[in-house]
Amino acid sequence: MRLSPEQWPSHLNRLVPPLTLLIGSEPFLSLECQDHWRRACRAQNYEERKVWTVESRFAWTEVDLHWNSGSLFGSRCAVEIHLPSGKPGPEGTRQLEKLANSPQEDKRLLILLSELDYRTRQAPWLTQLQTKALWTETLPVPRNALPRWIAQRLGPCQASSEALEFLADCTEGNLLATAQEIAKLSLLYPTGPLTLEQVQSAVMVMSRHTLTDLTRALSQGNGAQI
Repeated sequence: MRLSPEQWPSHLNRLVPPLTLLIGSEPFLSLECQDHWRRACRAQNYEERKVWTVESRFAWTEVDLHWNSGSLFGSRCAVEIHLPSGKPGPEGTRQLEKLANSPQEDKRLLILLSELDYRTRQAPWLTQLQTKALWTETLPVPRNALPRWIAQRLGPCQASSEALEFLADCTEGNLLATAQEIAKLSLLYPTGPLTLEQVQSAVMVMSRHTLTDLTRALSQGNGAQI
């Protein structure tokens, strides 16, 4: 079943399925989805963690042995397989299909892919994973949708349309930079609503101070430093 990245956290918080697939075309949103999956696994007592990153000459037999063996201490394990190239190769294809068809009660599996080319998107192994897994894809946010994305992230600390457009222009679609600015604005103006002048002033402050500097100054009540 496919979910949007926005649906991802609430669904995983209810139940992490045996197989989860994440196609991370947008790096920042992909990291967020990974973090949500890990937190949900820990909350559901999958406390052990095993991570493989598939590179050339990867030993898929290690995955097979681990998947089909139980923990010595009876613990439950969150397993991650990272495929940066998106191309598992013949042996990897067979192993991924085997994993998809042999869920384990004491394990939860996340398969992480980066941005995929057209041929990979049509590959039978990927189609099978998408059929078996709970999955999502993180896509870049278009410029015309970025102000709305920022407004959703601001939550109760809302902003004027001019302020949203200004912030979208400043960060130029870089979602990590945008999220950092939103976090800083929430520290500076926790109650909102934000005006264009406040956002412009805050962006100038951010060019001189890191988030750590700003948090420390706020916690110490040091308005002069800000």
